Amino acid sequence: MNQETVEQVIHRTGKRKKIIYRSCLCIVLLGIIGMTNTCTLFFAHGRSHKIVAQWKQPDDIKYDGYSPYYLSVIERKMSWNPLTGGFNRHYTIYTGKDDGLPGYGHFIDFSFYTAYGSDDNAYDIPSVIKKADVEWQPEGITMMMSSGHKLFIPQRYFTGGR
Repeated sequence: MNQETVEQVIHRTGKRKKIIYRSCLCIVLLGIIGMTNTCTLFFAHGRSHKIVAQWKQPDDIKYDGYSPYYLSVIERKMSWNPLTGGFNRHYTIYTGKDDGLPGYGHFIDFSFYTAYGSDDNAYDIPSVIKKADVEWQPEGITMMMSSGHKLFIPQRYFTGGR
């Protein structure tokens, strides 16, 4: 049987304590760095609530006594996309009476895309949104994007004080 001296035992356990201490310190530091990065990304890429584009109901279209109505595209939160390894910005289409940041009305979450094969910059979605064609009809609003996507919002969803 191998007999260790007291000095050898103290030396061996002291090394083990140093290794455990250093491992715990690394884990704590990595946790702090991770929390700092998460907070930075949240505040840098969080909800902006910025109006990207807005269209006002033309005078020749009449819905009810609450006119004019507005169609606004509002920039919302960003989310991480693991497939592309990047962030995606989310947008909401608003129709209602508010011409500033809306508080009450009809909201639709919508994904905007650039036109395939066009000169549009795939990362400049706000400029693509601003190029959208909005048609106001008595039946509702049609929003047409350069990508070919169309969105029709029936007037019953945004009129009457909504």
